[in-house]
Amino acid sequence: MRKESIGDTGGSGPAIVMIHGWGQTGRAFDPLSNLLKPDFRVITVDLAGHGTAKDEPGPYTFTRYCDDIAVVVRQLGLDKFHLLGWSMGG
Repeated sequence: MRKESIGDTGGSGPAIVMIHGWGQTGRAFDPLSNLLKPDFRVITVDLAGHGTAKDEPGPYTFTRYCDDIAVVVRQLGLDKFHLLGWSMGG
């Protein structure tokens, strides 16, 4: 997953990985991210076929999306994190 497709507020609190719904982007979580970032490290992604990752080649499957999230978690070195999904992202 390309770096531009990952939003990370940094921060030293517990990490929350947020996964958007179909036809949305990680920006859908901006209002919630702004509320949480003082106390949490908020991570959002644009799944393949959406937002900054809209040109990523398919196939666009749930297995692919799960694998992409696993890559992000490893890239960021997250041992523990909360997972928040909206609609398809849930």
